Amino acid sequence: MKIGPCRPWSMDLLALPDPLRDQALPRVRVDACFFQHVIERHAEQPLESIFGEQTFKWLCKRPSDSLYRDATERLAKELRVGLTVGLTLAFDVPQTRRQPTTTYVVVLPSGATAALRVGREVSLRTVFFPDRSLRRRSLEGRRGAAAGVLVNRYAMRCDELCAYVPPTPEFRREFTNIETGRMQVRTNVRFHDPARWGFRPDLLGSPYRGRPDVRFSS
Repeated sequence: MKIGPCRPWSMDLLALPDPLRDQALPRVRVDACFFQHVIERHAEQPLESIFGEQTFKWLCKRPSDSLYRDATERLAKELRVGLTVGLTLAFDVPQTRRQPTTTYVVVLPSGATAALRVGREVSLRTVFFPDRSLRRRSLEGRRGAAAGVLVNRYAMRCDELCAYVPPTPEFRREFTNIETGRMQVRTNVRFHDPARWGFRPDLLGSPYRGRPDVRFSS
């Protein structure tokens, strides 16, 4: 779905928690281009569960500043819960001539995942439901499936244990971007509170056992 060029609109979210550094994130910038990306790429997904049924319906048809604001406020509530008591991982993206950029990926209460680029300011990059999450009917099932997708993608495979384990500092994840065909690299992958993700620190190597804590209660 194409909705035309981005409108000159943005909104800052303040005082969202940073679970990996135990402090508040810098201001999180949400702009019209974020919504354009989400609508063009993921409009067929049940995103009304995040943004509100009527709000998302009209965002797809006739976006306006008031709709952006309402959708952003709704999303902020999901982000706050996800960052506070949900599941968050971080990784660095190497840059050719600059310092690496850091990305946080958060499992939201709805079972969707959100990606934030973290620096002096934080920009919201995308929100979507992984395909595996959409196959589950319950919220708990969607959250667990979303967590499993991220473990499969970013955890380190240990052949000796026949299991995924938390990545070591030198671990590099390489994969090909389906859209561009370019190789992408992720380094310094960190799962915040690995036990909540389903890793078992009480066992040798902290293997993943596929039972993440997705109750979203403190």
